[in-house]
Amino acid sequence: MRFHSLESRIVALFVVLILLVQLVGFFAIHNGITDNAHAAISDELVFGQKIFQRLLEQNANRLTQGAQLLAKDYGFLQAIGTNDDETIASSLSDQRADIGASLALLVAPDHQIKAATAPPAANLAQTILHLVDQAEQRGSANGISIVDNDPYQVVVVPIKAPVTIGWVAMVFPIDQRLAADMNALSGLQVSILTRGKTGQWTADASTLAAADVASLTGQLNGSSANITSFSNFAVSGNEFSARIVPLAPDSAQSAIVVLQRSISEAIAPYTRLQVKMLILTALGIAIAVAGSIFTAKRITGPLRRLTEIAKRLGAGTYEGQIEIQREDEIGELSKAFASMRDGIANRELEIRRLAYWDTLTDLPNRAQFAIMLTDAIAQAGQSNSACTILMMDLDRFKTVNDVMGHRFGDALLRLVAERLALQLPNGGNQLARLGGD
Repeated sequence: MRFHSLESRIVALFVVLILLVQLVGFFAIHNGITDNAHAAISDELVFGQKIFQRLLEQNANRLTQGAQLLAKDYGFLQAIGTNDDETIASSLSDQRADIGASLALLVAPDHQIKAATAPPAANLAQTILHLVDQAEQRGSANGISIVDNDPYQVVVVPIKAPVTIGWVAMVFPIDQRLAADMNALSGLQVSILTRGKTGQWTADASTLAAADVASLTGQLNGSSANITSFSNFAVSGNEFSARIVPLAPDSAQSAIVVLQRSISEAIAPYTRLQVKMLILTALGIAIAVAGSIFTAKRITGPLRRLTEIAKRLGAGTYEGQIEIQREDEIGELSKAFASMRDGIANRELEIRRLAYWDTLTDLPNRAQFAIMLTDAIAQAGQSNSACTILMMDLDRFKTVNDVMGHRFGDALLRLVAERLALQLPNGGNQLARLGGD
């Protein structure tokens, strides 16, 4: 094949253009996939933080409701009034078990812990008394405390009879169950970490494997940067994008929740798509080279005739046969022209039908009705007869749509159209749909 020939130049130009377009498209898609994946992960983490905070709120509300039920229980109030310590302890224990709390306490008006299902740690007792001060102002209060490197959610509600005679406190662990619930809701990996007086982060609960948790805590403990600035972790060879949510910072201990999304998992579906695109690109280029070499040799003459046919199609002439009869690409092209011609003709018919007929009821629409009315008036004028129009509307049809749904409303309209068509006598009577009903 001589390069100076039209055939060789067509093939060379076609291949070069295909390669350039595919390469540019591939890199553009690759960069777009990477950017979109990171943006999607960032959005997932932000949304995941909201979900976690909502889970904490739900737990706090559940604890508050359970504590309020106990605070309003007549037997419990009577036991407080008579200093019946046994009944008070029994009521606290029963309510703690009912709502899944780990600890229930009764705080006296003098801010002394009067009864508890188990002795509270010193910092937990301090948190409860601090929440009691807030409950005096707001009616109830909740917060988070860390006990022996384990985070707990605490709620306090007043006991009124009718004045405040004490407070009920309920303590709920922030543990593996909450992490698993968060993972099930959001699909994110969740790690709850605490840091004690030693300054080292330890894992309290996590949906990661034990080895991955150790790697995560090791990276946090080995860094001198601000903990909230961490946004990426490498765990077991996988890169994770992370969002750190502080739980309970105080002077001695603090807790965080690390929400993580595997970047490799997020991009994996797109990576498989890219591999398929490369394979398809290679196949396309090979086919394009072979096809261009073969078709360039025989394309010039038949193309002239096809050009004339295309001009006739452009002018709206769809009749006649396409006379190119070949068993090759040109023959296929001629068949495609014939198919295109038939398709255009059919689409024009379909467009005309859509323009003048209602697709739901298969009745003439407003435009067709105007034509029919014009014709009917003209015929009435020629025969010196009357032309009658009967307008019909379905009352309360909007209520049908609102109550039964639009699908039922559409079915109703079709049924009404069918029944009206059956009721029309023959002899020039016509039915049309003008509006919504």
